Amino acid sequence: MAQARAAGSVSASRTPRPSGRIPFVKALSPEYIKQGRYGVVWGTKQANYTPRGGAPAYAAMRSQASASGRFMDAEDVRLRRRVAFLGSEVARELFGNVPPVGQRIRIRGMLFDVIDVQGEKVQLSNYNSPNKECAFIPYTTAGELLDTEHLNNFVFQAMATALLTRTIGDVRMVLGERLRFDPRDERALRTFGSVDA
Repeated sequence: MAQARAAGSVSASRTPRPSGRIPFVKALSPEYIKQGRYGVVWGTKQANYTPRGGAPAYAAMRSQASASGRFMDAEDVRLRRRVAFLGSEVARELFGNVPPVGQRIRIRGMLFDVIDVQGEKVQLSNYNSPNKECAFIPYTTAGELLDTEHLNNFVFQAMATALLTRTIGDVRMVLGERLRFDPRDERALRTFGSVDA
């Protein structure tokens, strides 16, 4: 799994998609992140957490194991459903011992149905916020809450660990052509990631 972040801004419509130009991308998800936090409200309880907009593929690539229900799916994205997959800390602070699945929360005043909670996981590093402190929503719905004109990140997975370096090079090449930067310029596009053992 790798992640790319452009030095400038990447328009969602210009995000590379798996194709003949980048044949070794197994999965890809845009990622919109609110820099800072929004109030997440359930009843009279409120806490400030980070909303993240993504695609269904994000769950497997970022090890978002579901506790009992599901992560967002293609229909949630296609229909721009207001559904939320909560980080474990978000659920614990808001709901305590009340089962969160099926409850309705508000993020920045908008109603979302809780579809599941992240299973407990050890996260040794993060960017912006630990996953347990996030509320994950479909990227198509994120436009109602976040600036989605420009993509924060995109997360992609190579078909095999041995192909990761080549896949990153292919992604850099495609983005370099679309955004008019030299793909060899390390400052233009920052990539970071991990390899599953």
